[in-house]
Amino acid sequence: MKKNLLIVSFILISAIGFSQDIIVLRENNIEFQAKVTEVTNELVKYKKWENPDGPIYHLSIASIARIRYKNGQEDTFNNDVSVQNNNENSEQPAAKEDKVNHFSTAEGYPKVALVNVPYFFSENKTSELETAAATRRRQHAGAWGKVWVTSIPGIASNVRLLKQNPMRFLMQLDDPKANPFSICELHVCDTKAQREFIDTKVGLHGETKQEGIRLEFKKLNETGLYLITPAKKLATGDYLFTILEETDVYAFAVGK
Repeated sequence: MKKNLLIVSFILISAIGFSQDIIVLRENNIEFQAKVTEVTNELVKYKKWENPDGPIYHLSIASIARIRYKNGQEDTFNNDVSVQNNNENSEQPAAKEDKVNHFSTAEGYPKVALVNVPYFFSENKTSELETAAATRRRQHAGAWGKVWVTSIPGIASNVRLLKQNPMRFLMQLDDPKANPFSICELHVCDTKAQREFIDTKVGLHGETKQEGIRLEFKKLNETGLYLITPAKKLATGDYLFTILEETDVYAFAVGK
């Protein structure tokens, strides 16, 4: 009897130790495990459950239907982005002031929350992509000698988009006169222990920057709001947007 009690106690302790928060996205009710670290008026910040010591990611509250916490409590988010049953310590600054979008939007298009950030755009609604801190490393690569590799943690994005053609994104630039072709790039990832792509090859004659997927930019107004469309249909896989002079990248998966 005592042995059975010990086994039951061990199971209960294990269950408590490995419990997790569940984030449920508004689109298609997709849900994933996470460790929520902060809920603000506009963003939910979290760590991946399988990598609790890794970087902090964030999603807009507008893209989230509800969060089920490991203690059994639940936050639900209305269409007007108000929060029901908020935690007492949830009101924190939502974003860096220099990233908040103060520009007016184009007629017929929703306003995005942050500048220099691409958003998935479908059915006149926007959805946030996965935000991750990228790192670069230099490594040997056969005859070329060396390459620079950009990588982010995790083998797959928790933002999954259905295959559609064309696939469209919205981005508001912080400078209306800036050239979007020189600011925003899209790359397909090679997934191994993490998601990565070769951004530069280093040979005898110097460095050669590797081109990303060709993008088409349609200017929607004079404030620098652009509709972004890949020039070709995106195949199943993981992708990420890079932004000039920023370490954060914006990732998503297609057809997974």
